[in-house]
Amino acid sequence: MPHQTTSPAVEVDWGQSNEKVEEMQANGEIPKDSKRKRVVVVGLGMVGIAFIEKLLKYDVKRREYDVIVIGEEPHLAYNRVGLTSFFQHRHVENLYLNPKEWYESMPEGCLEYHLNTLVTDIDYINKLVKTAQGGIVHYDILVLATGSEALLPRHTPGHTANGVFVYRTIVDLQNLIAFAATKNGTTGVVVGGGLLGLEAAKAMMDLNEFKKVKLIERNRWVLSRQLDGDAGGMVVEQVRNLGLDVLLSKRVERINTDTENNVTGVTFEDEESMECSCICFAVSCGATIQYVATDMV
Repeated sequence: MPHQTTSPAVEVDWGQSNEKVEEMQANGEIPKDSKRKRVVVVGLGMVGIAFIEKLLKYDVKRREYDVIVIGEEPHLAYNRVGLTSFFQHRHVENLYLNPKEWYESMPEGCLEYHLNTLVTDIDYINKLVKTAQGGIVHYDILVLATGSEALLPRHTPGHTANGVFVYRTIVDLQNLIAFAATKNGTTGVVVGGGLLGLEAAKAMMDLNEFKKVKLIERNRWVLSRQLDGDAGGMVVEQVRNLGLDVLLSKRVERINTDTENNVTGVTFEDEESMECSCICFAVSCGATIQYVATDMV
């Protein structure tokens, strides 16, 4: 049965890595004579779990590897492609790529997972991973499967206001659902007319909390990366018929707030303004690269 925790137990002064390695070896935490290599996977998402499945499958007879996977989110690996369905069923388990029983069915010592644990530093010389809780994990092989993160336009004034969300994780959706329940009868806005933006807009409409949901797209039609102008125009017509208000060729210049930093609306680059209580950015995703963009590489 795999060991599951939210905070690796060993605490360390990260500035004393060499001494700590020797101490861990002396305590048997880095077995010198172990025939099995420790594979540490940073990221328990779709890519991370796919790698682990393959490795365990090919290693079932030889038993050459022990896997430790560290996930930043509080949930087991789930299907992000079906994220929008969470608005209907509200059960995270329905999105799990493997049930919890799958993890528990692994041979003893074969798979260990840590949830709600953020990796903050990697010592590539001494092969150590440091977590935000102050713990460290030694590895023989390190796999970075951190994927991507939702982009929030931090250059936009007001992006830290109460009522600004992104659309990427289960936690993002849970926060959006909880916030929408406090803004019944107001206007909700989605920024981004791509596939993710259209999904987010439909989900916000299905919440039945907002009186109106509006979609803001900077291009002349939605799905501009997938469709030409004619096809994109047809999609705009269809979604408008569903009750979604689509604003095209609009760019948000700033998010307007009140004295308590609550969202009150947006102002566009053409200086037109619009009232709203909630803004969900679904503009794009960027690769999570902080671990490879370090001087420790």
